[in-house]
Amino acid sequence: MMEAMARRMKAIRERIDGRRDLAAIKADAEAIAAQAPHVVHLFPPGSTQRPTDANAAIWKNWSDFERRAVTLEAESTKLANANAGELDLLRERARTVSQACGACHEKYRTKRAR
Repeated sequence: MMEAMARRMKAIRERIDGRRDLAAIKADAEAIAAQAPHVVHLFPPGSTQRPTDANAAIWKNWSDFERRAVTLEAESTKLANANAGELDLLRERARTVSQACGACHEKYRTKRAR
């Protein structure tokens, strides 16, 4: 699910950057909003073994983790509801969704070795 949301965000960014097919952003954003409430179910207590990159902070701060999933849902819904003809608004809302993802990853995902 996380990879699917990442692919949708990439597609959204490419559409905005290319200023093309902006109406298709709605479907991608709606899909992210629909998946966001289920993110918390991907991390049952103690699920730190591969393939996850989750760190133990998730379970120490569970209510914050849940709140961040709610924020992702709300922000992606705002993006889905943005007018496809308003490029600046789309760009702003996409940035906010991306920041919601990144904030959670920063706090709750173990850094990957490069």
